[in-house]
Amino acid sequence: MKHLLMVAAVVLAGLGAAMGAHGQSGVSSEGTGNHREAIAQTEATTPSTPWLVKHEVGNIVYFVFQDPPRIERFDLVSESWKEAVQLDDTPTAFTADDQSLYVSFGRRTSRFDLDGLNEVHLHNTNYDADWLFVIGSAVGIYDDHELLSVDSETGDLLDSQSYYDRLRGFDPAPGLGWVFAMASDIVTFQVSNDGQMGPIVKSPSSGDYADATRCYVFPNEARVADNAGIVYATSDLTYAGSLAGPVDDMAFYGDLPIVLRNGNVFSYSTTLLRTGRYTPAVPALGIAVSGETVFAFAPGTSSQPEVEAFPVDSLTPQTPGAPADPVGEQFNPDAVLSGPDGDILLLDAGTLTVHRWSRAANRYEASIPLLAVPSYVAYSDINRALYVAYASGEITRIQFSELGQPGVEQPFVNQPAEPRGLATAGEYLFVCDRSGAWATHFTYSPDGALISQVDWNYYSREYTWSEANRRMYFFRDAMSPNDLLFEEILADGTLGTEDDSPYHGELQAVLPIRVSSDGALVLLGSGRIYDGGSLEQVNTLSNNISDAVWQGNALVTMRPLNAATQLQEWDAVANYSVEATKALAGEPVRLLYDSLDGMVAVTLRDGKPSFTRWNLDLTGKGLAVAWTDGTESAPAGGSIQYKLSIENISEETLSGVWTLTQLDSHLENASWSCAGNNGATCTARGTGDVDDSASLPPHGVVNYTVDATINRATTELLNSRVEVRKPSGRTWVDADLTQVDPPAGYRRRTRRRAVPVTVPPR
Repeated sequence: MKHLLMVAAVVLAGLGAAMGAHGQSGVSSEGTGNHREAIAQTEATTPSTPWLVKHEVGNIVYFVFQDPPRIERFDLVSESWKEAVQLDDTPTAFTADDQSLYVSFGRRTSRFDLDGLNEVHLHNTNYDADWLFVIGSAVGIYDDHELLSVDSETGDLLDSQSYYDRLRGFDPAPGLGWVFAMASDIVTFQVSNDGQMGPIVKSPSSGDYADATRCYVFPNEARVADNAGIVYATSDLTYAGSLAGPVDDMAFYGDLPIVLRNGNVFSYSTTLLRTGRYTPAVPALGIAVSGETVFAFAPGTSSQPEVEAFPVDSLTPQTPGAPADPVGEQFNPDAVLSGPDGDILLLDAGTLTVHRWSRAANRYEASIPLLAVPSYVAYSDINRALYVAYASGEITRIQFSELGQPGVEQPFVNQPAEPRGLATAGEYLFVCDRSGAWATHFTYSPDGALISQVDWNYYSREYTWSEANRRMYFFRDAMSPNDLLFEEILADGTLGTEDDSPYHGELQAVLPIRVSSDGALVLLGSGRIYDGGSLEQVNTLSNNISDAVWQGNALVTMRPLNAATQLQEWDAVANYSVEATKALAGEPVRLLYDSLDGMVAVTLRDGKPSFTRWNLDLTGKGLAVAWTDGTESAPAGGSIQYKLSIENISEETLSGVWTLTQLDSHLENASWSCAGNNGATCTARGTGDVDDSASLPPHGVVNYTVDATINRATTELLNSRVEVRKPSGRTWVDADLTQVDPPAGYRRRTRRRAVPVTVPPR
C-alpha cells in the first residue's frame, strides 16, 4: 500500500545549488563559415531544493539545512524522522559514513558522532569548503581551489592536489579505491589506503555529452552515471549507455537505477531501458530506496521534508490512450512510410497516432497510439518494426506480427543526446544525435545492441538508404557550404567510408534524396542527378520535384502545379525528357513504390490524405489519363459522379483505345456518357460499367462521365477502378477511393490533442 508520511518542511528558496538547464532544441541552422559547426548541448540541471545536501548512508537519509542550521534525519526502516541535529554555524558541505558525520562550516571542517554530539575539529582550508566525501580512513575536502585528503580521526593532512578543472559532484567507489567527480567531463582519481591521491583521469568522451554536475556510482561499482543521464564504465570511463534525459536524483533497487526526473520517478532495467513510472502526489526533489519501498521527498510545511512511501512495484509501464480515427478527419501527415505488407504508415503527431492505410483492402486499418509526441519515425521491412524517436533521446519499437498486427510500443535504445535523424539500413537502425563534436552517427543491431558510432559527423534533414550499394545518403545541413554525402554501412552494421561531392557550395541541397534501385544514381529535390559513387552530377531534370519513385529506368516524380499535383514520367534514355504527365487533385505529400501494385501517390485534398494507385506506366505511353470522382467522402444513399479524361499526347492516331471500368459493388444504377474533342470519337452513352472503344487523333480527347447511387447501407470505402488499353497492348490502371459518410448516430472516437509529456516506460 502507498502511504503518505505527512511531515513538514520550511521551504527555503534559493538554498539548493542551481546547476544549469537541460533543454530541447529544434533543427540547427546552417553554419556561416567553412568549418563544421559544433552542435551545442545544454547542461543537466538539478532543481533548487530547500536543503543544501541530501546524503544517504545505511538506512538513514540526511538533509542538511542552512537556515536554521541543522541536519534532519529520516530512518528508512522505521519510516520516521529522528531528532534533528542542531548546528551552531551555517554548513557549506556535508558527508557521512556509518560512524560519523562530517560538516564544513566555511573554512573549518569538523567530525560529529552520528547523533550530532561531540564535535571534533579536523582541518581548516584556505577557502570555503563546498564538497566532502569519505573513502577508507580519509576525508576529502574540496574548497573550489584545492582538494585535501585528511585523516578522518585526527584531521592530519595526508595529501593535497590542485587540479586545473573545477570539480564537483564527488562520489567514491570504496571497493575500487577510486573517487568519481564532474569537471568539464566525468573524471576519476585514485585514493590509496594512506590517503594519497593520484592524478585526474578524464573520460575519452571529452566534450561529447551534455555538461553535468553530479555523479552516481552504481552499487556494484561497474558503472557510474552523471546527472545528464549518461552512464560510463568505471573501468575506463567509456560510454556505457544513456538514461534518455537529465537526472534530478538517483537511487538503486539492487543494482537497478531508480531515477527522479521532473517530479516523477522512473525505474530502469540493467540495460538502462525504462521499465516503470510513478508520479508522487507532490512533485519530489529527492528519492531513496530501502528494501521494496521507494521514498519520495518534497518540500513540506514545517521543518522537515514531506515523504511519500510507495512499493517498487508501483513503478509500472504507462500505456497510450486510444488512437485517433482518421476516417473523414482532416490531418496533414508529419511522415509517410511504406509499412508491413505494403501498408502505408502516416504519422499524425498532433494526435499521437500512426495511421495505417491498407493497400490490399483500400481502407484505413486500426491506428497505432503513441505515448508522446515523436521527433522521427522509421520502418524496417526486414525486422517488421516501426521505430519511434523522442526528443528525450529514447527510441522505442513497435513490432508487427506476421499477420500485420502491431504490438505495444516498447523501449528499444536510449541515445545520449536529442536525436537529429532516424533511418533504417536493412536490419540495422541508423541514428544521428547531437552528441560529440558536430554530431554523431550510430548503428544498432535488431536487438538494440550498439554496433558503431562515429562523431565529427553531420546532421541532415533526411537520411536515405540504398540497399544496392550499402550507402546512407544525406546532406550536411548544419554547415556552410552544404553538400551531398554518403556513409557506408557494412554488412555487419558498422559505419564505413564516408565521402562527399566535389561541388560543396555549388550544390543545391533540396529535399528529397532519392536513390535509383540499383544505387547508381541519386536524384535531389532540385532535379539534379548525381552518380551514386563519385557524387558527380551526371544529368538534371527540367524542374524541381517533391518526391520520386525510381525503379531501373522507370522514373516517376511528383511536384505541385497549379494548386494541384502533377506526376511526371521521365525518359532516361532520351536524356530525361518528360514522356507523360498525370494531374491529381490536392497538394503533393508522398510517392511510394510497391513491387506488387506499382505506385501510390499520397496527396492532401480538402485537408485529408488521398491515395491514388496505378502501375509504373504512367499513361500507357502516349496517353494522358485522369480518373476521379472529385471528392474524398460521399453520403450513403447519395449520388456520385466519376470523370475520366483520355488525351492522345502522341503524334500518331490511336484507334481502338479501350476503356473498362470496375465500379465498386456498393454502387447502384450506374450510367455513363462520353464526348469527344479535337476529332476524337467514342460511344455516346451506356449503362453499368464503361466498356468502350475510342479513336483519338493527335491531341484528341475523350471525356467519360459515370453517374451512380451509393447503397444506403454502405459504410465502407468505395474502390472504383479503371483500365485504359492502348492498341499496342500497353495498359494504364488507376483506382479512385472514396469514404462513405457513416449513417446517422454513428460516433467516432475523439481525436486527442498533443500534450508535451515525457515518454514513459513500458
